Amino acid sequence: MTMMRKVLLGLILLLLALAIIYKQFYYFAGSESLAEDEIRLTACGTGMPAPNPFQAGTCWLIETTDAGNFIFDLGTHSMGRIATLAIEPDKLDKVFLTHLHSDHWGDLPSLWIGGWVMGRSVPLHVYGPSGDGPGLGTDYAIEHFLEAYRWDRMSRNGILNPLPGEIIVHEFDHKIEGNVIYEQNGAKVLSFPAVHAIDGPVAYRFEYNGLSVVLTGDNFPNQFTLRNSQNADVVIHESFLNPEFMVDNFGLHPKVSLEVATEVHTSPQAFGMLMSELKPRRAVAFHFLNLPITTGAIKDGIRENYQGELDLADDMMMWNISKNNIRVRQVLWNPFNPPKPGQPLPPNKDMTIPMSERLIDSKLDVKEVEAKMKALFHQKYFDEHDSEKDDH
Repeated sequence: MTMMRKVLLGLILLLLALAIIYKQFYYFAGSESLAEDEIRLTACGTGMPAPNPFQAGTCWLIETTDAGNFIFDLGTHSMGRIATLAIEPDKLDKVFLTHLHSDHWGDLPSLWIGGWVMGRSVPLHVYGPSGDGPGLGTDYAIEHFLEAYRWDRMSRNGILNPLPGEIIVHEFDHKIEGNVIYEQNGAKVLSFPAVHAIDGPVAYRFEYNGLSVVLTGDNFPNQFTLRNSQNADVVIHESFLNPEFMVDNFGLHPKVSLEVATEVHTSPQAFGMLMSELKPRRAVAFHFLNLPITTGAIKDGIRENYQGELDLADDMMMWNISKNNIRVRQVLWNPFNPPKPGQPLPPNKDMTIPMSERLIDSKLDVKEVEAKMKALFHQKYFDEHDSEKDDH
């Protein structure tokens, strides 16, 4: 073997070794098929209501081979994270809301309209709890959401098929514990009450192929969580910022900081106590600013009461969960790769709302400047006898 061949072989082996090592820590979006016996869990939002370019509002995506995909909460800006995963729009048609705070459902417009525009061919299904009074449940929220977006929806009818623009709501009683709200193709979603803000929030337990993930949303440690999270593979629960950080960095009064951090939300110490009772295969903490100046104190607080497997969640962390292993990596995505399109249904032109003559007459004549571009486009995409060869 010549020296050049030896060098080339050495480089190839080195690159293969680096690729194998790299894949232990990183997942290249859209590059791997799921095994039949695993769940892929991705944190598409782990932050707080305050805008943060590095962390979207709460959102968790579960992918399976046979049962489809499941979105749990859809906080503000989280669809930007989901879009990087190169998933077809028809496979993003189910959302399960824990409660109606904006950082848990604020990006619903992006999924609804974005999926519709990108070729989703089915309605969007939204599962969520009832409220504890008139106007406080998911039915009411979605009904008025659609009213608020009436102009958006009506302007697209006729250009897009109206069916994928529908939202089908599945509201359920937030008070029922162990409530089976979804069961298809081997996957089951159960709800149970959560303790947060006012009555109405819920937590979820997702079960598939003998595996289970508990997603509690915003939740204070409680008996419902203890009873419904037993023997779970992964338990996701909030672990809020330390009150000292909120005083020093947010300027909040100490009394307010302590109340928010230890009564409205769950402290790291309380998170640790809860996980020491549940003993999941892996505990996942979220709902804090994941920064070098915060994570040390949060982890130390948790470790006062819990020594098991622990992850402090950040956006685009990913867990491959199987019976023998839980593999934790970070998602890498290509910012120049556009979202994956679907196969849109044909539009119903009869539903088009015509533009007024006043606006039509105001249009400038651009035929001349567009002529070359349109000619090249027709040459590339239309048959010379295609009836759609016109000036529209």
